[in-house]
Amino acid sequence: NHLRHANYTHLIRSEVEVEKVSRGVKPFVELTIFDFDKDGEDEVILANNLLGLYFSPVQGGALFELDYKPKAFNLLNTLAPREESYHEKQPCHDGHSRFSFIDRFLSRGTDLEGFCSGDYDEAGDFVGGKYTYLPRRRESEVGLNLVREGMVEGSPVRIEKSFSLFAKQSIFTAEYQITNLGGRPDEFWFGIELNLNLLAGSSSDRYYEIENRALENRCLSSKGELNDVSRTKLIDEWSGFDVSLETDKPAQLWRYPLETVVRSENELFSCYQGSCIFPSWRFRLGPNQTWKVKVYVRIEE
Repeated sequence: NHLRHANYTHLIRSEVEVEKVSRGVKPFVELTIFDFDKDGEDEVILANNLLGLYFSPVQGGALFELDYKPKAFNLLNTLAPREESYHEKQPCHDGHSRFSFIDRFLSRGTDLEGFCSGDYDEAGDFVGGKYTYLPRRRESEVGLNLVREGMVEGSPVRIEKSFSLFAKQSIFTAEYQITNLGGRPDEFWFGIELNLNLLAGSSSDRYYEIENRALENRCLSSKGELNDVSRTKLIDEWSGFDVSLETDKPAQLWRYPLETVVRSENELFSCYQGSCIFPSWRFRLGPNQTWKVKVYVRIEE
């Protein structure tokens, strides 16, 4: 991850220099739509002078890059697990890209161990699905609305999620609305998968702070479950910034490290690639009823 980080650092610094030439030092906010990765599908970029947010509507409406420009740091410098021949006796993962704002519905009986190893049943069909999108442009704000209708264990469900970014702020928001389109009441277990990489999982200068709770292990490679959590912070003393995640509804919070199993000569070992933070909620919806949650992401020095 340090090699990828070095490349991203130079690319982001170059982008900032281009922005200075084209825009001067005046704060800005903009929205751009184009085929960023040349896969034949458009991506959507929300940007200001502090942040760059890269979304893929066709890959679950997920955020696949998050640049903090003052530190030239891509916080989504993650790596998707891929099966190799030497993984025969290693835990199996689902192989999905480790983006953020991945929308998951869990089946009953899912636990943290099964979730982080991929040994569980996904109750919905939203992960990696295609979302329709509508951009929003205002004088000091840009936004992106994403919508998809899918199925959750036989029940039709609609997800609407809306992202907003303002000028001069290193904060963005995501608002979710989940609607039961079926003709009967139903129970749902919904969670938002967020993956971030601050490069070092076991260093003492990079760690979690979760609502002032005493964590037995607060390193970013730690694993755990907490209930009724509204605020989570990832602190990077080495680079000199914090990432705060806040929800307006308390959640059950899972956290665990993203690791790839690699081989060096005849030895297998785990390599830290980032941290997964998964807030989730359980709720009941009648026909055409809607459940809502708002997520705030703040990066500050």
